[in-house]
Amino acid sequence: MSLFSKVKMSYFMIQYDAMKRIIYNMSQQEIKRLEVVQKLVELDTRQAKAAEVLGISVRQIQRLIKAYQKEGVDGLISKKRGKRSNHRVSESICEMAVFCIRNNYHDFGPTLASEKLLERHNIKLSVETVRKLMIEAGIWLPKAKHQGLDVPYWT
Repeated sequence: MSLFSKVKMSYFMIQYDAMKRIIYNMSQQEIKRLEVVQKLVELDTRQAKAAEVLGISVRQIQRLIKAYQKEGVDGLISKKRGKRSNHRVSESICEMAVFCIRNNYHDFGPTLASEKLLERHNIKLSVETVRKLMIEAGIWLPKAKHQGLDVPYWT
């Protein structure tokens, strides 16, 4: 059976291999890469043309072909999917920031709270991170939630 037995919503690919069903979660870009690499492996197209179609270098095409031949479809799927970011703020810093905001700056907006955390507690967080922390902790209401209400932004 074909490698593309069925594609659901262009994000899931199901492969049948010796009566075994394997479901791959792939992005549109990864599906396009798979199609192009399959044509390359079948010698239906040239590497330079494939690189042009995908908008990457010939060297990257060669890397994709090697990964496909070594690992199959798994070689073309991003290895970073489902993993935490390298730039994520640690839980302890978030907890400390929420503790300080709740006790000292509960009536501040995210911008001023962020400035005070840096100034007084030496905790450097972006305004957006502070806003998200405040929303999760129930200290701040997002704009959509408090529009039309006669209450201040904070709770």
